[in-house]
Amino acid sequence: YEIMRDGGSVNDERYLSFLSNAFDHYSKRYWQLKHYFLLMHDNARPHVAQVVNNWLASEYIERIKQPPYSPDANLMDRFIFRNFKTFRRNKHFSNVDEVVKEVDDYIATLLAEKLSNKQLNLKNDLPQIIDSNLSNLVITYKF
Repeated sequence: YEIMRDGGSVNDERYLSFLSNAFDHYSKRYWQLKHYFLLMHDNARPHVAQVVNNWLASEYIERIKQPPYSPDANLMDRFIFRNFKTFRRNKHFSNVDEVVKEVDDYIATLLAEKLSNKQLNLKNDLPQIIDSNLSNLVITYKF
């Protein structure tokens, strides 16, 4: 993760910078897996920006698009962000460094085994999620 200390928002340039830095970090650390990176994206503007898509293609990084309006199918939304809300409940911060420490502490509590179990749960739940989304699907035709 990266902390934006200037209070700005994420745009395509910032997101591309983050991806580039993250990719450099992980490709050095896991060089043997360099061409096996997958990113799960939703339809956020920085995720679908042409400059980001061009860079991902140039680095041979595959994207997995999350279906719109389906946080139940995304491990980050389903487990990490939801639990982080509980983790930080009733905590107050007086500066950015305290926030960074809190995020570091939270990430340290996420053991690989715990995440692996949540990923297996998601895999088992996906057929029901897909069935539910298909049954709610509305198709419209324009003539």
